[in-house]
Amino acid sequence: MISGLSDTAAILIVVALIAIFIALWTYSSRQKRKFDEARRARKRELDALKAKAAKKNSPSE
Repeated sequence: MISGLSDTAAILIVVALIAIFIALWTYSSRQKRKFDEARRARKRELDALKAKAAKKNSPSE
């Protein structure tokens, strides 16, 4: 009886740990994607500002 209970408890613990791992993996992937999108947006804005500054500072002919 006790060994059956410990087997069930062990299985439940393993299943819970797997579920927690999957949840954390999903959350981490989502956060990384959001961070990468924000970084790309900042890079586009910076490149646009650099292009505007270069155009403004180039000598007119």
